[in-house]
Amino acid sequence: LMVEGNGPLQKLHAETDAGGHLRASVKNPLAGLPPREGRFDVAGAVGRAGFLHVVKDLGLKEPYRGMTQLYTSEIAEDIAFYLTTSEQVPSTVALGVELGPEGEVSMAGGFLIQSMPPRNEEVLLSLEERLRALPPTTTLLREGLGPLQILEKVFAGIPFEGLGETDLTFRCSCSRAQVAQLLKTLGKEELDKMIEEGDGSVTCEYCRETYLFSPGELSGLLG
Repeated sequence: LMVEGNGPLQKLHAETDAGGHLRASVKNPLAGLPPREGRFDVAGAVGRAGFLHVVKDLGLKEPYRGMTQLYTSEIAEDIAFYLTTSEQVPSTVALGVELGPEGEVSMAGGFLIQSMPPRNEEVLLSLEERLRALPPTTTLLREGLGPLQILEKVFAGIPFEGLGETDLTFRCSCSRAQVAQLLKTLGKEELDKMIEEGDGSVTCEYCRETYLFSPGELSGLLG
């Protein structure tokens, strides 16, 4: 997922795989905005105008790519809007995050509920009412509720089955070879400039790993 908005954060990017490995970045992490009604001003930080980009690697020749304009600039609502309108799957998304005293993320979580065919309108109406009455996700997390406990609140009285759990872990897929390929795309003029300035360095925006390339290595990239 990539969110591009005209707010101070500018661009947010997050990706994961089926194994629960994830990484994310934000172009400008300091929004400098005061809280709004006691909550983070996410919409103000993202900006009221922009786009949500969705890329899915389905194992085909080319990844699936989708895009929609930002709906409310609240991340959860924009994802739900995209899934419901672009992929034609009625969806609700809720996200929450709690920061510690030093600004670190102390807890974060959320849920995605989608209506798959055949639909049961009675169950859907019951879920809609329950979701409207549900406390904010951040409140649920603050109370110590985990994924299963949150599901039990959402689906109270509705039979459901847990199919499994996957741990989430940070993993960056960057490598020296990938960075070298990236440098090749800069073109001869830009590489010559880096060679004149001495060793070239590239820092991964996700894990902050820095890759150094000597002038000789940069010259080799020119082919």
